Amino acid sequence: MNSKLRCVIIGGGVAGACLSKDLSKRGLEVILLEKSSMLCSGATWHAAGLVTRFAGSSKLKKIHVRSLELMEDLQNQSDIGLHLPGSIRIIEKGDQARYLEAKHHYEMSKLYDLPGLETQILPPEEIGRVHPLVSTNNIECGLYTPHDGDVDPTSLTNAVAKTAKQQGARYSLNTRVVDVSRLEAGGFKVATLDHKQQPDEITCDLLVNAAGLWSTAISDMMNIPHPAVVIEHQYVITESIPQLVDRKERVPVLRDLRGSTYIRQERTGLLLGPYEKECVVHDEWKHGPPVEWDMQLFDPSIDRMAECLEAVMDLVPVVGEVGIQNVTNGPTIWKADSLARVGGTSIPGYYEFNSLTYGIAQSLALSEYLTHIMLDGEQPFDAASEFFPGRFASWQNPEYLKEKVQDTYSRNNQPVYPYENRTAGRDKLSKGLLYKELEANGACFGIANGGVESPLYFQDSDDSRILRDNTFYHHDWQDIVEKEASMVHSSVGVSHLSFSKLLLKGCDSKETYKLLTKIGTNTPPKRSNRCKLTYLTSPSGFVVSEFSMCKRPNGDYYLVGARDMVEFDKWWIQLQADKLGLDVSVVDITPNVEIIHIAGPDSQKALSSLLSEDTLRDLKFLHIKASTLNTPKEEPIPVNVFRVSFTGLPGYELHVDAQHAHQVFRHLQRAASCRGGGVFGSLALNSLRVEVAFKLRADLDYVHYSEAGIEMFTKNKDFIGKDDTRLPTRKHVILKVDCEEGWEWSVGSDCPIFSQSKGIDDVLGVTTTTAKGARTGHSYALGYMFTSKYNTDESPETANDLVVSAFGKIWPVTILDCPPARVGVVTQSEPSSQGEMQGEPSGSRISA
Repeated sequence: MNSKLRCVIIGGGVAGACLSKDLSKRGLEVILLEKSSMLCSGATWHAAGLVTRFAGSSKLKKIHVRSLELMEDLQNQSDIGLHLPGSIRIIEKGDQARYLEAKHHYEMSKLYDLPGLETQILPPEEIGRVHPLVSTNNIECGLYTPHDGDVDPTSLTNAVAKTAKQQGARYSLNTRVVDVSRLEAGGFKVATLDHKQQPDEITCDLLVNAAGLWSTAISDMMNIPHPAVVIEHQYVITESIPQLVDRKERVPVLRDLRGSTYIRQERTGLLLGPYEKECVVHDEWKHGPPVEWDMQLFDPSIDRMAECLEAVMDLVPVVGEVGIQNVTNGPTIWKADSLARVGGTSIPGYYEFNSLTYGIAQSLALSEYLTHIMLDGEQPFDAASEFFPGRFASWQNPEYLKEKVQDTYSRNNQPVYPYENRTAGRDKLSKGLLYKELEANGACFGIANGGVESPLYFQDSDDSRILRDNTFYHHDWQDIVEKEASMVHSSVGVSHLSFSKLLLKGCDSKETYKLLTKIGTNTPPKRSNRCKLTYLTSPSGFVVSEFSMCKRPNGDYYLVGARDMVEFDKWWIQLQADKLGLDVSVVDITPNVEIIHIAGPDSQKALSSLLSEDTLRDLKFLHIKASTLNTPKEEPIPVNVFRVSFTGLPGYELHVDAQHAHQVFRHLQRAASCRGGGVFGSLALNSLRVEVAFKLRADLDYVHYSEAGIEMFTKNKDFIGKDDTRLPTRKHVILKVDCEEGWEWSVGSDCPIFSQSKGIDDVLGVTTTTAKGARTGHSYALGYMFTSKYNTDESPETANDLVVSAFGKIWPVTILDCPPARVGVVTQSEPSSQGEMQGEPSGSRISA
């Protein structure tokens, strides 16, 4: 990267300051613009300053662990007010859900905690010893994270800003950005006003929106969708507490999950920060607070916090004996999932680093993460599903956003269940004809970042049960899903597939072919209507995306991938095309095309009444053919028919114009019913695919291609990141899990695999995705074993001692030589030898 590149960072909060430090350290000319006369004037200065190594997901866990590593280094250089007394998440007696969730968090921590800083589960008496203010009468246990605590946000920001300036970064205060435009030759022109309203301009090669509360205004200047809102968040500081006055050590931070409140020491009092049920959204601020808003606060509202504070008094009775010294009610910016926007955008050279709900805890690590993206062309690990700026794109309307943010905020400390289907705001989204057709068939919908609701399963009209989704085991829908999967396996089923659809268009087909050859592991098909599976890799060889690719008669390539990641995939592919100097554009046609999927041994017979005989007769495996779906009373409907299925059974995908998708689904559903089949959802699909070891994106999440088990799809000789000399650090495996009744669907991702005789502290592997298999009735998990710790050939005795831990349960696991079911084979089977599976497809979306 050219060291003379100039980068302008808009925003002088903790995020902008951290990024200015990291970019200037890499040799860039960095200029930070801040509209106020001082740093931290937006949301940073009044933040409660909590920092933690805890997280509910592995990717956030990595961010939090790394942030505290960097923060401790800063504290050693200069005092930033960092206190690390540890933190305890309080689990009350009788709260089984939070107890099981805490067990899972404890298990996951074994994979990601630093040595010597391991998460622990504390009994009540130990909680009382380390935090004498706590009443332990109603406590079951506590999840203790050592070296958690708090930091002074202003001191942290000023410390990183000082380092940045020493490295050559320039800070321009009293400089408000009023417009941004793109230059024809590349780069940007930033128009500003100073505090005297004097205009100025600055040009730059790279531009970063770190404007915090005002970041939506900058995104609007760039015409980048930015669904986020400013909300109010309060905390209370108590008067001095006598028991803390003479105490030498700070008490640990508490997280009162029942009261949804964090509790930390503030001098000789306590700071209490609730996530109350009533979340106040300032949706009238479309572009953030007024320009003149500078280190201002809202009026406090004790009444909104009353229920949470009452719960705090039950946990820490002394709080009820002292008065309130201060109430802070400040603005913060939230998205629907409460996660930050960090990464590249559709505009080359323009990056987003904003909407950090937990900016103090995350900015140091996320700045490092973004720096790698900007200067190295890849992230140190993949968290695009959590942080990529475009993950919500423009499908979120203001009504949905407001209701979803309010729901997410108020549920901040509620358990997160593996199959929970939170519906807040979804009634505010537009519903198409396909949705109504699926709904009429009893669909229970799930939703993801792609904004499309797709069926999890279908509930019969005569089934009057209210099915719960807030459980970790004994799922109410289990009998429905298993019946659906059995139906597909024995006859035929119809479903909706929510994949992305991209077109790669070049000045000629050679340009597009060259691009796919460079960025994908597999050689693209040269003949029209042929399909292949490929994986896109980073410069270091880590898998970032997966696609089925098909060459169209006009020379374009049609890519089908993960709908949740469509915005990221568009960005990544276009970025690589631009770097390679290829005249290729990426066009997203996902909203215009729907996929209706039919699978099972009778799928061809069911289709025979709707498609011409020659279509089905001539259509070979991994081919696509344009055809028409014919019905007696309607005009023929053009469809593109793929012979492919993600179930591992014979099947087809019908790609159809979205306006006709409901008709195609209805006709296929009727055709399936005539043969004893019906409709099925994504959970049944998962049940079928896991037995043939078809991988989801979660199974390939930034794993090196040489470790992913995709050898037969790495035919390219010179794709980006290809390195055959790299020694693998883990090996992909499929595991049979012998779990007890009711828990068959409960082994999730990030569950540690270990030897029962050695214990959970010596982790040998990890699960990625799991399900109960439809053919065999057993539970299976895909995952990885760490090669430095486990080798089947060298330690066969350990293979008989392997277990997996999930929600505090420990179950035996067996590493299978091959998947328990064979692709395209309908009959039930037990695992066979590896030799019998030679040459069988093992990638995603493939079936004979």
